[in-house]
Amino acid sequence: MFNFTKSLTETDLNRAKIKLNLKITDFKKQHAVKIGLVVALIDRLPAYHLTQLREITYDPRQLTIQNPDERLGHTLLSAKGVYLQHKRMVAIFDTEDQAVFRHTLYHEIGHHVYFVVIGQELKHTWVTAICRYDSFITDYASVNAAEDFAESYVNYLLAPNELMSIPLKFHFMQEYVFRTKMAVPKPEKLNILI
Repeated sequence: MFNFTKSLTETDLNRAKIKLNLKITDFKKQHAVKIGLVVALIDRLPAYHLTQLREITYDPRQLTIQNPDERLGHTLLSAKGVYLQHKRMVAIFDTEDQAVFRHTLYHEIGHHVYFVVIGQELKHTWVTAICRYDSFITDYASVNAAEDFAESYVNYLLAPNELMSIPLKFHFMQEYVFRTKMAVPKPEKLNILI
């Protein structure tokens, strides 16, 4: 386990102080990604994106997945990580490629933000007014609204210029996920951006 004090992002300064209780575990069991990189990547995120997230762990044998049949599923055979909502945990299975690790970590945290943090109204807006009517940043994003959100979240952080090619999704991430406007956008206002 590793303890650190999270820096405040611009978004954090505009919100009530958040107490985080996030464990980072088992990264010492590998040598490709230093714990300092994990901390630096997490530190970039607004603190509220990490609320209720309990653990980020390195788990190359996929032992965090309770049902052994799930471990053998097609998607998990090639997966580099997973978000386990019932455990509020991100499990990283592979750290050999640092670029893939960054993408995987942010993708799985993006799932946490989608399922736990943003709330039902914003999630509904994503599903009905954004995901359904816009193009996808990656082929994998086209699988469903949750994968589209996670892939858009990653690209907002790691490749914002690419996400700008889909203005509606970039604007949503910028204004409603990372800057957190309090009002839920009206679909007709979002359509102006198309």
